[in-house]
Amino acid sequence: MLQKITLACLLVASVYGAGLWNPDLRTTFGLNPLGIGSSQFIPKAKSIDEAISMNWVKRDRPAGPAGLESLELWCPADDCSFCSLFDDTGYIAGVQIGVSKSRMSDWVFDPAVTGFTSWTTTIKGQTAEFYTIQLYFISAEILATKKEDRLASRNKDLLIQHGYVWMTAFNGELYALSTDTSLLGTSQSEFTTQACVLWMGQHYYHKMSKTTPCAGDTLFPWFALMDSDQLIGLGFMTFGKYTVDSNVQDLFEHPDESAVKMIVSDGPQCLYDLTRTRGVLTMHVYFIDTPQLVGCPIFAYCRHLFTTMLQKSVLLCLLAACAHGLWEPNLKARFGPSLFGDVFVKMARNIDEAIEMKWVKRDRPAGPAGLESLELWCPADDCSFCTLLDDTGYPAGVQVGVAKSRVKEMKYDASVTGFTSWTTTINGAPAEFYTIALYFVSAEILKKSKESRIADRKEGQMLHYGNIWMTGYNGKLYALPLDTSLLGTSQSDFTKQSCVPWMGQHYYYKMTKETTCSAETLFPWFPLVDSNQIIGLGFMSFIKYEVDENVKDLFEHPDEAAVKLIVSNGPECLYELARNYGVLTMHVYLIESPRKIGCSLFG
Repeated sequence: MLQKITLACLLVASVYGAGLWNPDLRTTFGLNPLGIGSSQFIPKAKSIDEAISMNWVKRDRPAGPAGLESLELWCPADDCSFCSLFDDTGYIAGVQIGVSKSRMSDWVFDPAVTGFTSWTTTIKGQTAEFYTIQLYFISAEILATKKEDRLASRNKDLLIQHGYVWMTAFNGELYALSTDTSLLGTSQSEFTTQACVLWMGQHYYHKMSKTTPCAGDTLFPWFALMDSDQLIGLGFMTFGKYTVDSNVQDLFEHPDESAVKMIVSDGPQCLYDLTRTRGVLTMHVYFIDTPQLVGCPIFAYCRHLFTTMLQKSVLLCLLAACAHGLWEPNLKARFGPSLFGDVFVKMARNIDEAIEMKWVKRDRPAGPAGLESLELWCPADDCSFCTLLDDTGYPAGVQVGVAKSRVKEMKYDASVTGFTSWTTTINGAPAEFYTIALYFVSAEILKKSKESRIADRKEGQMLHYGNIWMTGYNGKLYALPLDTSLLGTSQSDFTKQSCVPWMGQHYYYKMTKETTCSAETLFPWFPLVDSNQIIGLGFMSFIKYEVDENVKDLFEHPDEAAVKLIVSNGPECLYELARNYGVLTMHVYLIESPRKIGCSLFG
C-alpha cells in the first residue's frame, strides 16, 4: 500500500514540478464542480480578440493614473462588474472591478478613501453609475517602451508579464506587489499570512493582524492568493450592503462572518463584526486556468516538519490519515459548495443550546416503542429539522420533516418509505409534516439509569452507543454500526459510492447499477464517512417540493448531474427520477467543521 501511495504522490509531485498553472483570467470563487466555467471560475477576456469573440464592448474609462491613459477598457455588454484593460499590443494590461451604485447601499467607508473612482457609463441605453477600482499589470514606465519590444519579450506561459501587479488602493494610490512570493508573510512584507482554502489558495492580507483597526485607510481592498510559490490571483474586498440583480450574473461573493473568520484567521474582531452587521463584498480574480486544482498543504492540520514538496504531495495523499481525530462533535445540516450563505447550519445538540437558539419543545409523532420519553425540540418557525433529547439533555436523535404544504407530489407511498404523518402548530397555525427520524440511542440503552448513561458518555464524541438506528421501510429501525470497516464490502448492505469534498465518502443501501427503483429499494438514509469515522448521514426522498421563501430552506435539490456525481454506481432509473421527478436531500453532519472534509486520491 505504501508503495502505491508513494508512487501516486511522486506523480502528483511531478505535476507540480512540471508547472501546474497555465495562464488565464477567471473570476468568482465557488465549490460546485458543476458550476466551473459558468457560475464560478468564469473565463474573462485576456486579449482584445477574446473580448470581441465574447461580444464585449469598448467603453470610455474612468479617470486613472498618469501615463496609463492609452489603455483600452472592454466590458461585457450587459454589466460592468468586471472589465479588462488592454494595451496597444492587444493583450491584458489590467482589470477593473465595478460596484454598481444602484445595488450597493450603506457603504461603511468613504469609497474615495478606499481607492474607488466614480464612473458613469451606459448599459443597454440606460445610464449606469459605478464605483470602480483597478489592478494594473503594466506601469507607465513600461507602457512608454516600444510596442514591438514588449511583444518580443512576451512570455506566453505567464499572464503577468512584468514582475509586478500595481493595485489601486487608499486614496487612489498605486501599490506595487511583486510576483515573487518568497517574502509574503515575512517581516520583509506588508502582507501577513492568513488561511489557505481549497480552490482559493494561500491568502495574504495587507498589514492584517488581530490588532488592525477597521477604517477606510486600514482595510486594504486587495489580498494576494498564492499556490506553489506562484501568485495565482488577487482578491477584492469592500464593506456594505449589496443587493444582487437577478437579471445579471453576480460575479461577487458574499461571505458571512464564519467564512471571513476561516479565511482571515488572524484578523481583528472589528473585521468580523463588520461582516456580521454591515456586510462584505468580495471577488477572487484568478490568473490561472484551473483554480479547482488549487490545494493546501496538510501541514496546517498535521503540523509535521516535512519539506515543501512533501507538504504539497505526499501529505496531500495522506489526508485521511492526518485528519483522523480532527473532528470535533457538533450538529449541522445542509451541504452547500460555498463558504457563504445558509450551509452547514448549526443545530441544537443539547437542551441548553435549544433554549439559547429559542427552539421550542413539541409533542412528538408516533415512534418506536421504548423511545417515548425522548423530547422533541424544533425551531419556532419551522420543523424541517428537529433534535431529539433524552433525559440527560443530550442528543438522542434527529427528525427530518417535509411540510405537506410544500409537497406537490410524492413519488412513493410515504409510510412505505418510512415517513410518519405529524401535525403540529407553527406561528399559531396548524402545520402538517411527513417526518422520519434517526436515533442515537435504542430502547434497551434508554432503560439504563440516567446516571449510568452520563457516565458512559465519551468526551469529544457525538455518538456513544455503537450504532445509529435509522427509520427505514415501513417504519422499521435499521441499525448502522459506527465501525465503518465493513462499509462497502460484501459483509455490508451499504455499497461504496463517490467521495465529495465537504460531504464525505458516500455509502448507499444496496445500491448498484441493477437496483430497481421503488419505495422498498431506495433507502431514505445514506452514511457519510471520513477518516474511518461516520461524520454524518444523508436523507433522500423523491418529492416535487416547493421552497417557501419565508423559511430557511434546509433541504438540497440536486439535479441529475449532481446525483450521477454522488451516486456513481447507481441505476439509470435513479438518474431518470432525479431528472424527471426531483430528489430532496439533506446532509446531516455530526461534526463541527464539514468544510475540512477531504477525499483520498485513491477512492
